[in-house]
Amino acid sequence: MANLLVCLTGNTELQHLSVNYCGLTIPSGALIAELLTKSTIVHLEVTGNALQCDGTAQLVDVLCTQDIPLKSLLIADNGIDPHGKGNQRGPFMTAKVIRRWLTCTQYLELCDLRDNDIGDLAARELMDGLTDRVTAGLKNIQLLVTCRIDAAIYKTIQSLGKKSKGGSKKKKKRKSSSLSTKNVATRNIASVRVNISLIHYYSSKFAGNDTFISSHLALYFAKSFRSKSAIDSLA
Repeated sequence: MANLLVCLTGNTELQHLSVNYCGLTIPSGALIAELLTKSTIVHLEVTGNALQCDGTAQLVDVLCTQDIPLKSLLIADNGIDPHGKGNQRGPFMTAKVIRRWLTCTQYLELCDLRDNDIGDLAARELMDGLTDRVTAGLKNIQLLVTCRIDAAIYKTIQSLGKKSKGGSKKKKKRKSSSLSTKNVATRNIASVRVNISLIHYYSSKFAGNDTFISSHLALYFAKSFRSKSAIDSLA
């Protein structure tokens, strides 16, 4: 894997590099950092490796000092916790480096640190980094961390993060009830005119049978049209 990273150095076509679950360890952090300075990568995925605190700090430290347009860094499940062997820094010191990067980068949109047991002190440092961005007027970013931290800190990190693009869709405005009533009345008026013609027709046909007209046609007329306002408008 180290040879692959060296071979990719200087590549001007590659923009998305995914080396998830590739067995990367602490020394790989510096190799990846060097690769970023000599390539066009803007999306980096290193989830499921073992960069631990030192490897992560080496990688992010270069991002702080170089103008690298990295938009997303997925570094979940990398042993960024107090239990890693060979680490000279703990999660808190690593978080301080990440905070420095969060404060200065104008490119980052997503940073995934989930499944790393960073602890409350490191989480607070990351939270302060997001607050620094707000103070500096930089755009919000989506920072994902483990939920195994203080609930208030976790909630604050989520609230300071970038809002989902989907969002809630605006409900369509319902048509005005007055407009609907007007349309119904118009349709009823048209129907009334048609059926008045029928009444005239049957009245002339059964002119000698007033009982038929009053008992049948009048009943039909009453059942067919229920809008009094529509009938009144004909007056």
